[in-house]
Amino acid sequence: MENIYWQVLNTSNGTFKMFNAYYDTRRGEVIRILAFIDKVLPTVKTYCKFWYKDDVRPVFSPVYEYKTIWHEEWEYNSVGSQPHLVACVNPRLGAVPDSVTLVENKTDVVRNNLKIIYNLPKGPKKRFGVCVKDLDFMDDQTIQVIEWVEILSLLGADMFYIYVIKVHPNVMKTLKYYEKLGRVKVEMMTEPKNLPTKEQSIAQWLQNELISLNDCLYKHLYEFEFLVPLDIDEIIMPVREEDKTWRDLLDREIEKRRQDKTVLYSTYTVCNVFFLSDNNHQGEIQPEVPANFLFLQSIYRAQNFSVDGVGEKSFQNTEKVLAMHNHNAMFCFDTNICDWYLFEKSYAQLNHYRKGCENYPVDECEGFKKNTVKDVMLWRCKKDVIKNVKETLDGLSRFKINLRNL
Repeated sequence: MENIYWQVLNTSNGTFKMFNAYYDTRRGEVIRILAFIDKVLPTVKTYCKFWYKDDVRPVFSPVYEYKTIWHEEWEYNSVGSQPHLVACVNPRLGAVPDSVTLVENKTDVVRNNLKIIYNLPKGPKKRFGVCVKDLDFMDDQTIQVIEWVEILSLLGADMFYIYVIKVHPNVMKTLKYYEKLGRVKVEMMTEPKNLPTKEQSIAQWLQNELISLNDCLYKHLYEFEFLVPLDIDEIIMPVREEDKTWRDLLDREIEKRRQDKTVLYSTYTVCNVFFLSDNNHQGEIQPEVPANFLFLQSIYRAQNFSVDGVGEKSFQNTEKVLAMHNHNAMFCFDTNICDWYLFEKSYAQLNHYRKGCENYPVDECEGFKKNTVKDVMLWRCKKDVIKNVKETLDGLSRFKINLRNL
């Protein structure tokens, strides 16, 4: 065991660093282990050694797939470790294993053991769970987090799963307060040791976030119809006046598919548009909104959207997605390549609030800043957002959580 989050298997063909294991019944009965493997295409033969509550003797099942959570055309990470889903068939169909050990040889000494996660809902599936990858910052973004949670809740988010490496103490207090209310689940985590830094490998930096996103998928695939990977500076916004919520937005498209007697898409995707704080309206304050709010204060966006395929976010169908990515589903059942629906910009947009546009060409970024239009669609829920943020701050104070200067 490397630490409380990662368990290790050293083999003759690479090192496996395992995060969690899950019971997946969507196509048969499969146990999937989410892991980093320091080989691009591992060839070692390994076994899942299953432990059941009613039997002290383990049962073996060979690993039948190492699924790299990355597209080959994106170029594999040759200097670090690739994220993988390691899959074994459940050898005792109908009996959920309690835990699994990964070994190279059946006679090997047990050096790892992962509890198998199988979270069945107590009632029918909820509609939307939000997955937030690896928060890792120490500036105090408390008000932004509260405003963001309240806006997305009004739009239809049922639950937030927020993964944390480290955050400012005030942010953590706020997340824990929401957790007590049953609205947020905080998932603490670390990265494995000895991985390349961002400066050494951009691919590794991008691949690291796939652990938290796919952990979110496999922990909650039975509880929600859709999981939505979002950052805390992003809001999927319905555009049409009659679409008050995400449910309104999706139900129309889903109903079309049902009437056509075609299957639902794996992914429903929304195009990215920037609300940049350093645009040509920098420093303007809207008097109708508290000055320390980020999202409601930002009413000027770039006139042009990002090009299709860049920066977009999506609603990902838990019945069909095999591996999740930050933007769209990466792999899906049946076709492997995920089918997806792109919302027209007149129906939905991804509001992306930040300063500057890192990783964009300089000329394009300057165009986003200089050519802006007023966009107050978010103000439809302005009164409710302001009220709910105030109630949250009042609740924090009642719990004697001191957030000074907010």
